[in-house]
Formats: sequence, C-alpha cells, structure tokens
Amino acid sequence: MPIKQSLATLNLKLNKLQAVKWYYFENLTKLKNLQLSNNQISSIDKDSFISLTKLESLDLSFNFISELNSNLFKNNLNLVQLNLESNLISFIKYETFIGLEKLKSLNLESNQFFKFELPVLVSLTELKLGNNFIRTIKNYSHLKNMREL
Repeated sequence: MPIKQSLATLNLKLNKLQAVKWYYFENLTKLKNLQLSNNQISSIDKDSFISLTKLESLDLSFNFISELNSNLFKNNLNLVQLNLESNLISFIKYETFIGLEKLKSLNLESNQFFKFELPVLVSLTELKLGNNFIRTIKNYSHLKNMREL
C-alpha cells in the first residue's frame, strides 16, 4: 500500500532500517514529523530529506550514524527540532546546519565528540552535548537565546 502524499507524521522507530535512501521520502512533501529512532541506520544518502521542505521535527537518535553529509539538511529550512542522540558522530562540518534558522532544539548527546564548533543558529534555545568527550567548544558567543546547554 503506498503512503499518502498528505501524510504529516511518519513513525518508523524500532525497526531494523540500516540506511536511509534518497528515494524513501521523495513524495512526502507535506511531512512535518519524521521518527527514525532506534533503528540500525549507519548511512544516510545526501538527498534523503531534500523534498521534506515542511519538516519540523526529525529524530535520528539511537542509531549507528557516524557522519552527516554537509548538505543533508539544506532544504529543511522549517526544521525546529533535530535529535541525533546516541549515535557514533565525532565530527559535524560547520556548514551542515547553515540555513536552519528556525532550529530551536539540537540534541547531540551520547556521541563521540572531542571538540565541537557551534554553528550560528540564532533561534537555538536548547543544545544537548552531554555524555561526549568534549574538551573544547568553539564559536559560542552568538547563543543569545540559549536556555539550556
């Protein structure tokens, strides 16, 4: 059965997905909430979320993701909440979050970071970096709206 194009929420948590392919969500242009947590995802194609221009919440927590393509979120300008907790990420390119001006909550807890350079995210009010190996945080002077770090 095909998924309706008008779908606003898609919950695929607790499955055995190992990858996110570019064509999985290409027709779901009205999708606002995507739940992919607790899978076995280790790779995400760079255009996987390109058609999800209305996406507000994306949960990729508790997977095996070790890297993010720097253009992965380039069309997700309405993203408010991004959860990448409990993955294997040790480095995120600065440009990965460029354009995410509505992003308020970013969860990067329980990854493999040793240092972290904060992107300029003016709307960010919550940044979770706990349970990493961070010794250095760079570029944090612009976090005027931050309520929780």
